[in-house]
Amino acid sequence: MLEIGSPVYVSYRDHVLFKDMDPEAFSAPFIRETIGWLEGENDNSIQVVWERSAGANTPEKAKQKATGLVIMKSSILEMRKLNGRHLYRANVGINDAHAQENDDGPHLQVHSRALEGTRQERGHLRSNNQPDVGRGERA
Repeated sequence: MLEIGSPVYVSYRDHVLFKDMDPEAFSAPFIRETIGWLEGENDNSIQVVWERSAGANTPEKAKQKATGLVIMKSSILEMRKLNGRHLYRANVGINDAHAQENDDGPHLQVHSRALEGTRQERGHLRSNNQPDVGRGERA
């Protein structure tokens, strides 16, 4: 498929676990997506890592740890190599990645949105883009 270490986008069918729910509401796998580095591949699956140690000053035990997914090839709907320069820009706030068609094909475009309101220094932001306010505090 792609070379090991490549940044990739993967869209795949994921198993659904439900409990005490109407089974008819969960009649098909969910479609999920992830981005990360292609860490491994065999005949049946791929391994995508989306978090890993990057610093040279990281302790040796920490360098061996990573977070990611093993995805069955039979569940992959789409997999493509990403251009690494579109993954992150260090001088922006929270990054939202959106697929965008361009002359050179699809890639991720990074948008920034600044944190507003209280707790900015800790980076808390609710899903409605409002500051996360603790007990007894006012926004």
